[in-house]
Amino acid sequence: MGTSRERWWRAAHSGFRLPESLDTEAPELTTALRHTVAAGWTERLGAAVNEWSAQPEGWREAQLMSDRTLRLTLEQMERLRAELVEVLNRHTAEGGTGETGERTVHVQLAAFPGADPDPAAEGPR
Repeated sequence: MGTSRERWWRAAHSGFRLPESLDTEAPELTTALRHTVAAGWTERLGAAVNEWSAQPEGWREAQLMSDRTLRLTLEQMERLRAELVEVLNRHTAEGGTGETGERTVHVQLAAFPGADPDPAAEGPR
């Protein structure tokens, strides 16, 4: 029999990342998988929006729904990704202690380049 601190029933991972090689080896598969993940995110976010105002005080104010449009170079985007992953990893390591008041928190992130217009059409900056 386990102790109350053991969580043998929990998933072994808290996220995933597809190998970049799949984007060239099986682009249709990775696109379909990403659409499935995005649909799941949409459902989860929609449910959260429905419950937003009903969350207890403190949790209600701690929630975040935000988006940003940035102008970045490839190197800056790679750095942003690494920093975000580091923050998520740190909080993953700090959580799951079984403390009173601890709740599951879902974080959904997507960062992708937009379809920029022809730079020549924009004129000088």
